[in-house]
Amino acid sequence: MLPFHVIAIIGIFHLNYILWLFLFWFLFGVIGNGVAGHRYFAHGQFECHPLVKWILGFLATLGAYAPISYWRVQHLQHHATSDSKDDIHSPNTGSLFHTFYGWILTDLPIESVTKGNAVAARVMRDKFYKWFFQHHYKIIYIFSILLLFIDPYIFSMYCLAYVIDIWRLGSVNYFCHRYGYRLFNTTDKSTNNIWVGLLGFGFGWHNTHHAFPKRLILTEKWWEIDLEGYIGWLISNNKSKIY
Repeated sequence: MLPFHVIAIIGIFHLNYILWLFLFWFLFGVIGNGVAGHRYFAHGQFECHPLVKWILGFLATLGAYAPISYWRVQHLQHHATSDSKDDIHSPNTGSLFHTFYGWILTDLPIESVTKGNAVAARVMRDKFYKWFFQHHYKIIYIFSILLLFIDPYIFSMYCLAYVIDIWRLGSVNYFCHRYGYRLFNTTDKSTNNIWVGLLGFGFGWHNTHHAFPKRLILTEKWWEIDLEGYIGWLISNNKSKIY
């Protein structure tokens, strides 16, 4: 995390590479973390061809947020304990820094959601999840080295895209549990936040997501554009399964 944040600063001063920034953020942030890590691997909101599944596995890994197995285990833990004392990144039990970064920087959350966790045990018996867990850092490092050989500034755009998506995910964790509007009376404090929703390509319709975690497209109001949901629908095997 720290090296990518430091190198991202270099990218800020070389925005003539901005097309690379948008490409990396869209592929590894919006699709990798949002569509693949969150909607597919964590929630199983759509079905896809086995080849597409492997592509999504690599895109989610290069999002560099977490192994896809951890995406599934930790995020389901978040839904089960949302805004309680056991929710490891709720803004209602921790600071803004903790919600964005602090929970990732400690080993405790990893232990708390994997030790003795039946879902974690089941996930790690799956050869697909196990392979990506074992090779998570190798994939990221090999891709990073290739970018460095091609052009160090292109690599800095990859790092900057990573940081932008860390902030996007942190914004969902923080702002979408404190500020916004609620369409559904869920047991937590989740909200739909119009700014996080629009700028995050649909990730911010969080109250709707917590009310219907298996729903693919989260649009309830005309302005609630859910690009991530539409992408999931496009690559889905079952296009009749929208809600």
